[in-house]
Amino acid sequence: MIRESREQRRERIVRERQSRFDRRRAVAATVVPVGSYCYSRVPDQAGDAERAATGEPFIPGRNLPCPYYKLRKDKPAQRNGYCRLLRRGDWEPYEKGGTLSLWDGCKECGINELDDDSGEPGTDGSVGNASRAAPGLLDRTLS
Repeated sequence: MIRESREQRRERIVRERQSRFDRRRAVAATVVPVGSYCYSRVPDQAGDAERAATGEPFIPGRNLPCPYYKLRKDKPAQRNGYCRLLRRGDWEPYEKGGTLSLWDGCKECGINELDDDSGEPGTDGSVGNASRAAPGLLDRTLS
């Protein structure tokens, strides 16, 4: 039986981790809402009719959150946003990969963001305005 060297083992592990990360990004591109926020608006005719009957102004529809988005109740307000895809939260230092505005529903991952000029999804189909994302969170290459 031939044993792999430490270097071969390390390279195999890196390849496997990169493959898992790439698969997660591919799945995320199909479920993350399009736009700059961690939610999208969907029609809600029943709820809209009730709100319209009150006579108060409202935006029709309801918010459908990203499956990776979460607000942590154990963290302080305006520092409690968390993204399960990035595995990062607002309470973590930005310089170390933390996020800034997930608490407000603003997207940090860059997936399915609209291109600033055209209003269309990014040219590569998954990442639009990725320049806003925290350092080291997008297009990661493990080494």
